[in-house]
Amino acid sequence: MAGAERLKRQAQNGYSPLTGVLTTDQRAALMAQYNAVLDDLGIERTVYDMAGIEIDLPTAVVNFQEVTPPFARWQSDDGAYAVLLISQPGDRARLASLAATLQSLPFVPAGADVQVSATGLSITGASGDSRIRIEAGLHDGAIKGYGLIWPAADPAFDRLFARMQQSFRAIPGVLAAPAAAAQADTALHLCPPACRWTRRALCRPGSTLTPKAWC
Repeated sequence: MAGAERLKRQAQNGYSPLTGVLTTDQRAALMAQYNAVLDDLGIERTVYDMAGIEIDLPTAVVNFQEVTPPFARWQSDDGAYAVLLISQPGDRARLASLAATLQSLPFVPAGADVQVSATGLSITGASGDSRIRIEAGLHDGAIKGYGLIWPAADPAFDRLFARMQQSFRAIPGVLAAPAAAAQADTALHLCPPACRWTRRALCRPGSTLTPKAWC
């Protein structure tokens, strides 16, 4: 943050004196303000062994729905909010195929920006009242990633996606039909804050999951 921006932030928050140098307490307060938009989302570290993914998810907004390899889906009751986890065996040659599959899904708008490289892919787009962003990459012989579908007017989108990016971790495991779908509700765990950065073996099982049909 540049000096002029720090002065502006100090003035906006009534800090005195205006030095342009944030104190430790001031930085902490500003970070709390920045992240306040996430406070009501119930963000929990989620360990999905079957997909081989650890990631922070907004568990107060979306619930686990179903597995349709290579996807596992969480969604709100009204369908306005959704999270997609991606997990499949694959290499560079399969990234383009996955990108085509993703573009065919009903929540990916026509004209979405699709970028495919030698090591990963990204899709961003907006349609009507919703925004979408998807990222996936190569991880030890597998393609793994995540996506977020969110109301365009909700300011949490960018910060939540950044949180998902920062927390994403590929672990052993990959979705493969039909075993993945049959065992989907036995492989999901929610980590309490106390074990946030500890080994996944310490995480307690999550609540009961009720698969629902893909919309």
